[in-house]
Amino acid sequence: MAIFAKPKRLPALRRQAEQTLKSLKRSRSSKGSVYLTVSSDSSPISIPSDAVFYLEQILEHMAKGQQVEIVSGSQMMTTQQAADFMNVSRPYVVKLMETGELPFTKVGTHRRIAFKDLDTYQTAQKKRARKALQKLADQAQELDMGY
Repeated sequence: MAIFAKPKRLPALRRQAEQTLKSLKRSRSSKGSVYLTVSSDSSPISIPSDAVFYLEQILEHMAKGQQVEIVSGSQMMTTQQAADFMNVSRPYVVKLMETGELPFTKVGTHRRIAFKDLDTYQTAQKKRARKALQKLADQAQELDMGY
């Protein structure tokens, strides 16, 4: 599912998302549930706290004018979709698949990767990068490089 905004309505959509996000954060109860009243129906509805978290994330992106796309973990992605998600080139994703770093399946001659596998890979990469950066920072401190 993807949510797109028409360019003319983008400023209005951003303002509305900001206002809704502020209201949502103010309305949290101590248990984390939120009770909303839908404009077409005056009866309040309860939203589970996990869903409220995701709703807040969506509204934050919308308030920034960013596109929001909801993807299930089992959704299969093309190599181009995976490359776009990771912000890398498609040939790089294919290389990761062919070297076994990213699991994939073939549909005919086309490679497909599950979003959960892509997300797991990217999370692991970020963790390795943070660890390497911390090691460099520690070395700089040991060598009194002034950082």
